[in-house]
Amino acid sequence: MKKPVLLLIAVLICGLIFGCATPTPTPTSPSTTQVLIIDIGSPVGKNWDNDPEIDGVEFYLTPKDLQNNMVQTPGTVSAHLWLASSVTEPGRKGELAQEWSGIKITKGDYETSSGARIRLEYGIFQPAKLQSGILEVTLETPDAKKFTAKATSIGLRG
Repeated sequence: MKKPVLLLIAVLICGLIFGCATPTPTPTSPSTTQVLIIDIGSPVGKNWDNDPEIDGVEFYLTPKDLQNNMVQTPGTVSAHLWLASSVTEPGRKGELAQEWSGIKITKGDYETSSGARIRLEYGIFQPAKLQSGILEVTLETPDAKKFTAKATSIGLRG
């Protein structure tokens, strides 16, 4: 027999005959899966009510592990939206248009394989026609780790 099998037999016999304590394996649960990155897909300006105005930016938040699988973790989302500086310099941040914080998500918010749908409603800011922006999203997980993703050149009016 191989040594690991003999060791297992010895531990079992010790436990049965002599009442020795045997180590209990720690179960692996979804909460122990480590988030490595977050993906925010392709955020876009959307209308989600009955009026004709664009209401805000919508995207799907997908935390991912080392194997690129979605991790349905609760957490808190914050986001910053900058106006794109110019067409000639894509990705360069211009004026801060709006920020959001304290958006709580739960495991139940991951309704689809795309992730948790997040809607960032415009406040006073209303984008001009053909205006684009840069969105930076941060997810803070229950273990106080922060993960950030950025999308550039997003259409703020759809």
